[in-house]
Amino acid sequence: MDPQVNTSSRFISAREASLPKGVFWHLSDGAGRVLIVSDGFGELGFEAPTREERVEDALAWLDHWWPQSVEIAAPRFSRGEVCVHVPTNSTVPVMERVPQVSGWGYRVFLQNAIQTVSEHALRPTRSSSSLERWLDEPPLSADDFGVVLTQAKIQNGLTDTLFSYGASKTMFRAYQFKPVLRYLDSHADRILIADEVGLGKTISAGLLWTELHARGLARRTLVVCPSSLLDKWMREMDERFNLPLEELTKERLDTLAADLYAGRYPATFAYICSLERLRAYKPFEDPELPLDCDLVIVDEAHQLRNPETASFRLGLRLSDWTRSLVMLSATPLNLGRRDLLSLTRLLLPGEVEQQEDLEQRLDHHPALNRLRASLLDPTVGNGQRRAWLDQIHNARLGRALAMRPAFSDLETVLAKPEP
Repeated sequence: MDPQVNTSSRFISAREASLPKGVFWHLSDGAGRVLIVSDGFGELGFEAPTREERVEDALAWLDHWWPQSVEIAAPRFSRGEVCVHVPTNSTVPVMERVPQVSGWGYRVFLQNAIQTVSEHALRPTRSSSSLERWLDEPPLSADDFGVVLTQAKIQNGLTDTLFSYGASKTMFRAYQFKPVLRYLDSHADRILIADEVGLGKTISAGLLWTELHARGLARRTLVVCPSSLLDKWMREMDERFNLPLEELTKERLDTLAADLYAGRYPATFAYICSLERLRAYKPFEDPELPLDCDLVIVDEAHQLRNPETASFRLGLRLSDWTRSLVMLSATPLNLGRRDLLSLTRLLLPGEVEQQEDLEQRLDHHPALNRLRASLLDPTVGNGQRRAWLDQIHNARLGRALAMRPAFSDLETVLAKPEP
């Protein structure tokens, strides 16, 4: 809440209304009214009301409940803020605020678990990451300086540190972590894992899911795979990663669709559905019925490659449903660049739509891969390596790579006489 805005918060525990979980708000003449329903109540009936009717109903209940409710002070801490948990004197990030009759509670990551603590159990950090305050205030203690650094890392997201390292029951193979680190270092939140058969793409996907789950970024996960792989996915995710999956059978899909039509959106889930069943399920073809996901994993993603098929249209819907998309395929390059373009369109809709767009993104890769492989090959001279650098520099998208300081450093190294 903005401290400059005049707000009043109230709490009531009531079960006399049939309202789905969610946030209902209305803005008029610069004034806003907001009703937060933390638990869904009752059934909305067979005839689901429209979104406008649900909002009108919720705001009517807001007016009814306001005189009966208990006023609570504005929350002291914001979502994402780093605080100190007083009983343990440990630094914790606020993941969610929870209104309570006694004030505000906060869901925090404490002692390797997500817990709800009261507001009086938290205090703000005694320092600020504001550069101006760093200049104006006395120097910080070592502990407070560490808190500031921790806060900055948590707020900005760590791209080179795994929160979940060692949390799975798998043998350590460094290459299986590479997709996780590459995903974390990408702005797109999407990745195609295209290793050969038998190299553990499922394990890499499980490691990535575990990492996002540890960061609180995978509360709603959907796995889509061919029906022949359902049992394998359910068994491996449960046994290796402690991530049990619920299969979306036809009956479960019907129940889920009815909930979504009624405005009852599940806050957390870990579903798995066969590609064949989800592709044929007509209600999810309705653009007004999206399954809002944090993470979607698609195995055997090359089955979505043909733009003229229902499988590709399912891929488009899956891409729209989620922020994070992970696609697994052992054969995208063997199928040709046209099929690779189709998968890239699903991963990055609007960015790579034409074959020419894909070719421009790939035209510097052959020289880059040869250069990388040559670094351990004593038969390749620096003259050849400089020629590959020139090819990268002259490629349309390779120019951005050539602007990096490391590129200039490599040019300097390769310009020196060879021993």
